[in-house]
Amino acid sequence: MTTTKLKSFLKKEIDKVDSKETLEILQIVLETRNNQDPELTEWQLKRIEESEKQFEKGQVISKEKADKKIEEWLKL
Repeated sequence: MTTTKLKSFLKKEIDKVDSKETLEILQIVLETRNNQDPELTEWQLKRIEESEKQFEKGQVISKEKADKKIEEWLKL
């Protein structure tokens, strides 16, 4: 796929996204690509804090299990 076609495809797909969280993730990816410090939303900061607490309590899974879960989510 050419760069022009890829840009066109991405623009169309972004227009279809209704999830604010998904759009915020895309924003972070683009800001990171441009070497800008991404601004995290309150929701994202809360999720990071929750994750840190889970880690401190030993509530973790292996990389293999995480990869498997991600694959399952992406197949939806």
